[in-house]
Amino acid sequence: MATCTSCGGCTFNDYGGCDNCGTALDDLTMLDITPPKPFASSPANTPEPKSPLISASDDAGLWTFGSKFTSRTFELLIGPNNKAFYVHKDVLEKKCPYFKTLFGTKMQTRELAENSVTLDSAVDSVSAWALCIEFMYLGDYNIGTHQTLVHAQVYVLAQKLCMEDLKKVALKKMAEYFNKSRQSTVKITDYYVDNWVVKIVQIVYDGTMDYEPNSGILTDYEKSDDNSAPASVMSTSQDPIRRMIACWAALDIVELRKHSAFMELFRNYGDFAVDIMEWVSCGSKPKDFYNISHE
Repeated sequence: MATCTSCGGCTFNDYGGCDNCGTALDDLTMLDITPPKPFASSPANTPEPKSPLISASDDAGLWTFGSKFTSRTFELLIGPNNKAFYVHKDVLEKKCPYFKTLFGTKMQTRELAENSVTLDSAVDSVSAWALCIEFMYLGDYNIGTHQTLVHAQVYVLAQKLCMEDLKKVALKKMAEYFNKSRQSTVKITDYYVDNWVVKIVQIVYDGTMDYEPNSGILTDYEKSDDNSAPASVMSTSQDPIRRMIACWAALDIVELRKHSAFMELFRNYGDFAVDIMEWVSCGSKPKDFYNISHE
């Protein structure tokens, strides 16, 4: 601000003079035009504060949530009724090895030409795919742990799609239910066996397979009261979810064997019968169902 050096006034008239003392302001030497002092600067070695904004170069290599919506969508037709889901191609390719292979092929397939794929095998349930897509975007899926049939469907779907992270999530959610169920008494009725036991065994044993029969070791168990259980349990199944289901069934085998529908499973699912009997023979009691499903 310009001020009169004679009186310090700062109000000027239309004639270029100081209203306070009348001094003419033609001569700039009469004006104090020293600019205001700047704020004190930081020491030279003080680093500049980092901007909260990330530049394009800084973001290189980071897959932010917003970037998931920058690619075109790909149509998924699920199940016998061709329920349509539209998922971003970048998400499918980054999160699912199945689609990474599909999109990476140099052959001009029908799926790529039509930007659509039909998935209608026994493991391609609409409910499982909905949760699978939720996991692709969010890294988890939200459904009650008691929905064990759905978790089993998600697991076998994840196995088909080679999504190991999704398999672990589904397995943990099932384990949470089994751990809680052991803390209460579940009445085993015909309805319970027909509508839950039989279905979950069918989902798991139809949708998975043994990797290396007779070579797996189950760990983290409590020995029976007479301390006669062996230090390890050999299993015909290497699949974690099979081990979990077989262990759970072995704990209630006395009641389950009273139901004809359960005994029918023994005749139709030999692997299931063998897996159960190995648990029964060692008399083990699991500390945690998730731990017993892993070596």
